[in-house]
Amino acid sequence: DHHFRKGYAIMTRLKSTTVTLLASIAIVLSANSIAEAKKPDKPGGGGDAAYTIIPIEPLGMNSVRSGVADLNELTQAVGFAEDAAGASHAVHYDYATGQYTVLAGGSTIGAEGVNDLNQIAGFVGDAGAFWSQPTASPVTLLPLDPTDSPSEVRAGALAINNDGLVLGGADETFWDANGQELLTIRTAVVWHVTVDGDGVAHVQGPVALPTLPGHANTFAGTGCLSESINGTAFATGVSYGMDYTEPGEAATWSIVLNSDGDLIVEDPESRAAAKSAGHGINWFGDVCGRQNERPFLALAGQSVQLLSTPRKTQNGYALDLNDVAEVIGQLDVRRSGMPPRWYAYLWTGGSRIELSSQIDSASGWSRLDRANTINNSGVIGGSGTRDVDQRGFIMIPN
Repeated sequence: DHHFRKGYAIMTRLKSTTVTLLASIAIVLSANSIAEAKKPDKPGGGGDAAYTIIPIEPLGMNSVRSGVADLNELTQAVGFAEDAAGASHAVHYDYATGQYTVLAGGSTIGAEGVNDLNQIAGFVGDAGAFWSQPTASPVTLLPLDPTDSPSEVRAGALAINNDGLVLGGADETFWDANGQELLTIRTAVVWHVTVDGDGVAHVQGPVALPTLPGHANTFAGTGCLSESINGTAFATGVSYGMDYTEPGEAATWSIVLNSDGDLIVEDPESRAAAKSAGHGINWFGDVCGRQNERPFLALAGQSVQLLSTPRKTQNGYALDLNDVAEVIGQLDVRRSGMPPRWYAYLWTGGSRIELSSQIDSASGWSRLDRANTINNSGVIGGSGTRDVDQRGFIMIPN
């Protein structure tokens, strides 16, 4: 069924511009920004709610906090859950069965990405990690080789697609003769993992994602990797100067698996102005992200369009999008000088929707503050406040 949904989304996208969806997108993007069609409704009762919301609460753990990092087309999700003792666990949740699985790997692990084969990418300690299934032991994804200078290398995996491409990052920290930190170079990297008939995982890479001209660092996160088309996938992230605290520039890369099985990363393309970053990319190369602390959408081959934001928005991020250009993220909406107050948002068909308004008002959630991931069925994963706890959620469209 998930392959049908994926194919339907692709077929819809490729039809002529008279298709209603693409026509509405074209009309919306002809303006300087994505317009708000109407203000979102107030939270309604359970019968009128647009979504059913499911909290991430692993049974038997007595968790006090949780979050969702990624979900696939089968509504299988990965994230974390913190128990009452303060220990954080990497968890997998299967909506179809209601089953939670705590991933193997020890105490310093994280689950960041999951593909439609239920393979998981994340980290164990200072190395990237790959799980061939939620109950499997992790396979190490090594960082880049260190230079000749005294340094420490680390790595972590953040996204995985159905072809076994794994996107992540590799840091190298340099030290002087007295053991004082000099600088850290961040590099986005990609691995390729294949699992043979005996269940053994074979890892190729890491291969570095090159910077834009004049830059020294790259970074790419969860949601920044697309599915492959004829052996080519897209990645997005940010390229920036020697100091990674400086404003960067959104970039996209093409990652190619050629007929010989070689893993090749092409030079990046700039996708936005300075002070920008790409956070999500889809099958077509559409990118969402932030520019000057405002969320944006850039359809493949088109310029950046800022997404609409309410009055009193201080900053915001578009964090992921699906193959029909539905975008999710978060906005900090408050009076200037007040503490940050984040709200989860969805942008679709020209409308800007605060997600807290789309669930049953009696469901126990006071505010949904972050939407991290969305699949082609419109299922959304993120986090919010339920009762008094910070809790991950999955939202199923009704």
